[in-house]
Amino acid sequence: MLLDFILIGFGQLVRERLLGGLIEALQESSVNEIFKLHNVEKLRLVVAKPFGLSAEEVNYIRSSVPEEIIIETVDVRDKQNLKQIISRLEESKHSIVYIAAPNYTHAGYIDLFLGKANRIFVEKPLCNSLSEIETLLQRHSEEELSSVRMIDHYLYKPAVHELIFNFHHYYELTGELEELEFKILIDKPYEESRQWLYLSGVIRDLFTHNLSIIFKLSELYPNVIPIGNIKIQSVKKGLYELDSLGYNVKYDEDKLKETYANIKLKIGDISVKSEVGVGVDKEEKTLSIKGEKGKITLDLRTNSIKSSENGLKTIYEGKHVSNEYKRLMWDILTGGRSIGLDFQHAKLEVEIFEMLDEYNALKRYKVGSKPRSILGL
Repeated sequence: MLLDFILIGFGQLVRERLLGGLIEALQESSVNEIFKLHNVEKLRLVVAKPFGLSAEEVNYIRSSVPEEIIIETVDVRDKQNLKQIISRLEESKHSIVYIAAPNYTHAGYIDLFLGKANRIFVEKPLCNSLSEIETLLQRHSEEELSSVRMIDHYLYKPAVHELIFNFHHYYELTGELEELEFKILIDKPYEESRQWLYLSGVIRDLFTHNLSIIFKLSELYPNVIPIGNIKIQSVKKGLYELDSLGYNVKYDEDKLKETYANIKLKIGDISVKSEVGVGVDKEEKTLSIKGEKGKITLDLRTNSIKSSENGLKTIYEGKHVSNEYKRLMWDILTGGRSIGLDFQHAKLEVEIFEMLDEYNALKRYKVGSKPRSILGL
């Protein structure tokens, strides 16, 4: 009997992160435990992408995993190949589909595999638009949709993972939550190979991490972080000048989205401040949580948590994990602790994206600018 693992996509994310995490999770010391859990004898890994995998890529995977892992590749441009995958899933008693293809394909793949695969995981965002989600809601039952989880790798960063699953400890330090402040600022502009992100913008690329952390905490601790009315208070966006990039952006400029955003909103009684951007003067990745008793700050670059109580001090220092995807893939393969976001919370993220889309004024700035200058301060 087989465990079928269908991996849709083989872009930079899959090659550099997902595949490495999967290979580590499938090392020989772990694979027997996975097989025993699913009552299977082998795992069949099928990588589905345009043109399929090259012989070199297949050999790399083959040489990195135990012999019990069957490696296959299919070209998703051929609809007949997709039909064969679906037939295989319908016959399989143990199946996982992981969608890591471009955002605009998510809804189509979810629709295709719902009701066929036991569990479906999709990289953030769940879908590109609310209309796509509404179509899924019309075509599929609530039970089928419950098999879908949206994956955001920020939930697996050591400091964030520590906060989420030991939140009761940190809640004692902060008390009732009043304010969350996020900063995800990256000093480099988008690489040429990732320029499709200009069509989605940093809100869907980076601000989504902020929302995922909030909604994950709400999912696990609904009495502490209830999701009430969502009110947008202010939104400021910028787009850096393209002439210094060293490559030509292949999209029409009037279709480009923001590369910087400063957002203030309220979720229930909690104030949320977010600053996200690429191509700014320096890198910063922090999450600060302020409550009636005190404040804690997560540094997502050093994987540490500091408390402002009795002076600033480090209260958690996680071992730096270069590939947090190992833990993610292990949880997916073993059905571990609550993985990603459920369908309803992932849908709520898309609702907020569309609310923020209404603010479309873009201030132009030079690559390397300070956020304060982008805001005109």
